[in-house]
Amino acid sequence: MNGMTAFSYFLDNFKLFFTTGGVAIDYGAGGTAPVMIRRQADDAFYASGADFDPRRVSWREWRGESIPFLLGDDGDGEIVSAEDGRVEIRVDIVFSAFYFLSGRGELARGRRDSLGRVPYEGSAIQELGIVQLPVVSYYFDILATALERAGVRRRGCAWGDHPFAVTLTHDIDTCRRGWIEGSFDALKRGRPLAIPRLVSRRLAGRDVWFNFDAIMDADEGAGARSSFYFLPRRGSVGGKRNADYNIDNARVREAMAGIERRGHEVGVHGSFGTHADADALAREARSVCREGVAGGRFHFLMFDPVESVGVLSRAGLRYDTTLGFADRPGFRRGTCLPFFLFDFKTGATSPVLEIPLAVMDATLRGYARMGTGEAFDAIAALVERVRSAGGVFTVLWHNTFFSSYKYAGWREVYDKLLASAGGALFLNGREIHERLVGK
Repeated sequence: MNGMTAFSYFLDNFKLFFTTGGVAIDYGAGGTAPVMIRRQADDAFYASGADFDPRRVSWREWRGESIPFLLGDDGDGEIVSAEDGRVEIRVDIVFSAFYFLSGRGELARGRRDSLGRVPYEGSAIQELGIVQLPVVSYYFDILATALERAGVRRRGCAWGDHPFAVTLTHDIDTCRRGWIEGSFDALKRGRPLAIPRLVSRRLAGRDVWFNFDAIMDADEGAGARSSFYFLPRRGSVGGKRNADYNIDNARVREAMAGIERRGHEVGVHGSFGTHADADALAREARSVCREGVAGGRFHFLMFDPVESVGVLSRAGLRYDTTLGFADRPGFRRGTCLPFFLFDFKTGATSPVLEIPLAVMDATLRGYARMGTGEAFDAIAALVERVRSAGGVFTVLWHNTFFSSYKYAGWREVYDKLLASAGGALFLNGREIHERLVGK
C-alpha cells in the first residue's frame, strides 16, 4: 500500500461522477502535469496504516462549508491556485478522501461494538463532527474546480435533470410474526379487540407483516421501484436471529416473483456471518435467485473493512449497500456518493460498488430512541445535505415498520420522507449500479 495506490483509488471514484478530460494530474511535487495535488503523506505513512494526528487537522472553508483536511495545509492561502500555467491544490485531498472511502480510518481506530461492527462512538466521523457532512463530495469538487481552471468542462449531473437520487430499500427479516408481536403490542396498548383480527389474518395466510404489495404501492406512488433484500437463512446463528420464514416457501417465492414483475428488485440480505464467508454468501444469493442477484446488504449491517470487500466480489455481487452506522444516521464513510470499495488484501480498487446507507428505521427508533417527529426532522436534514451534494439518499425501511402494530406512526414518517424528496430521481440498487457502472 502506497500513495500512488491511494491516488489511483481516489481517481477511480472521482471518475464515477466527474471527468479529467484527459488532463494529467500529479500527486506530489516534481512532475510537470497541468494539475498538481499537494502530497503530505509519504509511502511509509500510507504503508503503516497509522491514524491521522488530530492536532494537524486543518479546517478550511469550501463552498460555504468548513471542511477538514486531515494532514493540515500550508497556511491561509487559496485551496486552489494557478501560477505559470499550472493549477495547484494546496491540500492533500487524496489522503483525506482515501481515509474515509477505503475504511482506513475504521482499521486505524479498531473500535468494534458487541457484534463486531464499527460504531459511531469513537469513530473519526464522530471526533470531527461530520456525520451529516459528506466531506468526500467536497474533496472531489476541489479537484473538479482545479480541472476547470485547467480547461476541463465538468460532466453533467449523473442524475440527469434531477439534483439527487433516492434509493429505497427494504430488508425482509421477518414476515410471519406480525400476529404474535402485534398481539403483544395490542395488549400493551389496551386494544385486545385487535388480537382476533391479527390471528384470523395469520390463519388465512395473510400475516400483517407479509405486506410487500402495500410497500410497493407506497413506493410506486412516489414514482419509485425499490429493492427488497430477502434473508435466505432461517433460525439463529450464534444466538443472532435470522429469518422467520423459509426462502423456498411457495408464498415467499410467489411474493418475490411478484416484486420482480412489478419492476422492483429482489436482492440478498446476507445472513449473520456471511460478511466473512464468500461461499456462504454465494449460496445464499443463488437461493434467492438461481441466476444470482445484483446486490444486497448484510444482516445487522455486519461489514468487516478487510474481509467483506473480497467476500462480496468472490460471491459475484456487483453492489452492496451495508455501509452506514447502526447507531447513528448519516455518512459513515464521509460520502453520500456511491463509490467503489477498496480491497486491502489485494491493495486495489474493488469492482464492487458501495451505495452508502444514510438512514435506517431501527437506528432512529431503537439506537437513537427518537420519536417519530424527531426522526423525520433528522431525515429531512440529511435529505437536504444529499440534495446539495448531488448524491444518493439511501433508505432502509423494514417491512415491519409499515405496520401499525408495534410500529405505529413509522409508516407516516416514511410517507413524509417520500414527500420531502421532491425532485429526486428514484432508482433501486440495481439501477444505480447500471447507471454508474453498467450491466
